Amino acid sequence: MSGSHHLEVDSLHPGMPVVLGQEEFGRLEAVDPQPDGVHVTRLITRRSSDGRLVRIPIDWVGEIRNGRLTLIVNEPELRELPVYVASLSATEARPRVQRALEDNPATRNAHIEVRENNGTLELHGTADSELRVTASAVARGVGAGPMRNLLHDKGEPASAAGYRYAWLHDWLLRAAGLDFEASQIDRLQALAEQKLADLFDVAEETAAVNGRSRILRQDLPLTKGLQLMLLAVGVLAQEFPIEPLLLFLSDAGVRAPIDDSLNIDVPRIVAALLLIIAQGIDIVEPSGVRPNSGHPSDVAIERVYGMLDLIL
Repeated sequence: MSGSHHLEVDSLHPGMPVVLGQEEFGRLEAVDPQPDGVHVTRLITRRSSDGRLVRIPIDWVGEIRNGRLTLIVNEPELRELPVYVASLSATEARPRVQRALEDNPATRNAHIEVRENNGTLELHGTADSELRVTASAVARGVGAGPMRNLLHDKGEPASAAGYRYAWLHDWLLRAAGLDFEASQIDRLQALAEQKLADLFDVAEETAAVNGRSRILRQDLPLTKGLQLMLLAVGVLAQEFPIEPLLLFLSDAGVRAPIDDSLNIDVPRIVAALLLIIAQGIDIVEPSGVRPNSGHPSDVAIERVYGMLDLIL
């Protein structure tokens, strides 16, 4: 059987041997399905050598022969795969993440509070940039699923959350000419972060296919439209700095390490995603057909997000 990228979920079952050459690399535990829910994108495999889980890109599979999944990559590439930690539900993960933060020497005295909000974990408290990164890494190590790192800088005022909303409101008004309500800004932020996570899902797989555990900028699937928006953000940033985006960005749920040069670019990418969403709303619902309030409608926001789900 060939054409591994067309393998269907129902054709595989837990316990199938995954082999490289004549040696068994591990056993299949589960699969990551493609968006269609039918075909496979990655094999979650338990390594025979140490019992740990890794995710193998489906492109690394040559065929199924005699009930075994045969791999067509080199052993060094397999060694570079990061360990896979299965995501827990927010309810399961919250106490574990809280305990992990309190047990870790770098975060135990930071007084970070872990909250659950509609199936997403949120990290609340104050922290500098280094501690924010560490806290995210600790949470990921537990196997937390969707997560937002809402730790803010110690120098911010107590009303930091309100400040961030006000800043984003003004930025979107300047960048796209749209006046959003506070609840809509919260939704836009969540949508941009989800699209960022989607981009990094693809980037993580691309890095693995190329035998790297570290994600580089060229691994991100930056379309021409997104690249043009990045240029627009660069122009806007000259008069309206985007550094405040660093105050509330999630880490995109990326388990693999990100190259330092790419990490610096993340705020610009999020700004570009926000700009794409805002300009899409302006196309779907021009100013002449908006509600009397002048604010874009929630329906327009969800329609644009539905379209982005198909293309990003």
